[in-house]
Amino acid sequence: MPSVLVVHEDAGIRARLLDALARAGVAAAALTDLEGALDHPQVAQVRVVLVDPVLLEQYEFDFRTQIGVRAGSDDIAVIALVAMADPARKKQLKRHEAILLERSIDDEESLLALVAKHSAPVPGSPPADQTTDPGARRNTISSLGRISVERVHLDDGGLNAPLSAGGEAPMVLVVEDDEASRGFFSTLLEQRGYRVHAVASATSALRFLKRDQTVKLIVSDIDMPQMDGFELKYALKESKIPFIAVAGNDSAERQHLAKELGMVALVGKPVQVKPFCELVRGALLASPSS
Repeated sequence: MPSVLVVHEDAGIRARLLDALARAGVAAAALTDLEGALDHPQVAQVRVVLVDPVLLEQYEFDFRTQIGVRAGSDDIAVIALVAMADPARKKQLKRHEAILLERSIDDEESLLALVAKHSAPVPGSPPADQTTDPGARRNTISSLGRISVERVHLDDGGLNAPLSAGGEAPMVLVVEDDEASRGFFSTLLEQRGYRVHAVASATSALRFLKRDQTVKLIVSDIDMPQMDGFELKYALKESKIPFIAVAGNDSAERQHLAKELGMVALVGKPVQVKPFCELVRGALLASPSS
């Protein structure tokens, strides 16, 4: 069973990495894309992912959190195979909580030392092949595209939905035209105890807001056809509902526009789960409409 996954589009690099790991006695498997890693039938045994940084930079969500959710573990190391990284690239890869090799992959000693450091068993954890009660750690609650998404208890209850005096969870309206992304945000928020209504367009969001007065927060993509997230916020300029936007392009110009429109924040993709949940909870606690 592999403890290391090698994820790279270059077949030559995959072969070299597998050879180096095999010589060190490390069980490994090779894949060409990140979705394949998330889908791996033995992902629960994975401790380390060696990944092409280009694939990480193209990935929309926080990959380390995603694979941790699939594996039921918060201790998987994602190591980006970067020989040298400039500050901008380091910032981008940090969103995935990636560890940077910053050595040539021909430097087997450094590579294997980094793998060994992060593949050691967690003290007190059961062996990789020991069966544990899955109900004690996670339970499947919905699906994201073709892959089941599971709740993992990571002792971070402080990120959960703030309840009203009557014990009711806040309603969050998710506006996202991409089905997989819509499912991701819906599942993430539902896991934290929020009530969620998700729509695929800004016009659908406006229609829903006209007939439902219980929405306490809006989470919206910016880059949508016909009516984008900025236009949606402008259409709601008289509303006091807090508005969090997400976008692949979170340039300084866009950040300025988000501030001018009164958004709580413009969050860049890939979205880091913990900071995002903290932002959502903080926005609701600070809102006069809550």
